[in-house]
Amino acid sequence: MDVYIVLALMLLSHVITDFVLQTDRIAEGKRTNYKIMDSHVGCYLLTNLILLAPYLSFANYLWCLIIGLTFAHWLIDVQKVEYDQGHNSNGLASFFLDQFVHISLIGLSYPLLRDIQPTELFTALARFFSAHYPVFDLLTKQAICVYILILSGYLFNFKGATIITKMVLDKYLHLKAPAKFSVNQPADSRTAVAEAAASHLPAANAKNAGETIGNLERLIIVTMVIQQNYPAIGLVFAAKTIARYKQLEEKNFAEYFLIGTFTSLAVALFIGEAIVALQAFAGQQ
Repeated sequence: MDVYIVLALMLLSHVITDFVLQTDRIAEGKRTNYKIMDSHVGCYLLTNLILLAPYLSFANYLWCLIIGLTFAHWLIDVQKVEYDQGHNSNGLASFFLDQFVHISLIGLSYPLLRDIQPTELFTALARFFSAHYPVFDLLTKQAICVYILILSGYLFNFKGATIITKMVLDKYLHLKAPAKFSVNQPADSRTAVAEAAASHLPAANAKNAGETIGNLERLIIVTMVIQQNYPAIGLVFAAKTIARYKQLEEKNFAEYFLIGTFTSLAVALFIGEAIVALQAFAGQQ
């Protein structure tokens, strides 16, 4: 079971580095400044070392694997930047490919980690806490693995899902106040201006409100999927529709609203189902 915990920790490290610690400024800065790229990759290395410390030993391949994945992370990100710049892309297709390759490399690490065990120091600490704090006896290895996967899913659900939804909506900004922005503006800025024009709010306020609503919506949906309570998801969609009822009478806004809503819903459903599937897999080990 330890190998699955290590793989789950690697996934969590990737999510933390790419979607929690990487701000919009860092993501944009990587396109033109390789020092920022190197800083991002260094953060990935450090996060892995911290999270995987209980398993780091010269008796296994984990050190080499972390260094190899760090180099691969740098190489993949550099190739993504060059592809987006060369094809004048908004980054949606390369984003999915980038994430697929990152996660695939983590999964392909399994053969090298099959027999991995925690260090003696960590094992001694675990025994100490179990002896003095009985609550830790409830934390089986299967439960730890599941909790790590759920945490990874929820973290991606906030930043990663927001990025995907923005990239999709960026293709349909002509539906929202086309005269209010220039195509030369950054994608986030154009999205915020378009949202502000429709809601009569300042751009910054519209952007923050829209992201918060989307995050809360996906949080509820993922939770409902994990609990297998699918009918409740319809209530979330209905509540959001009622809140925008009058604005939906305008055709362009209705199309823009539905594209964003269904994109957000699809991402949340995928995350929830992925967690459920991985949870079932971990329970069988």
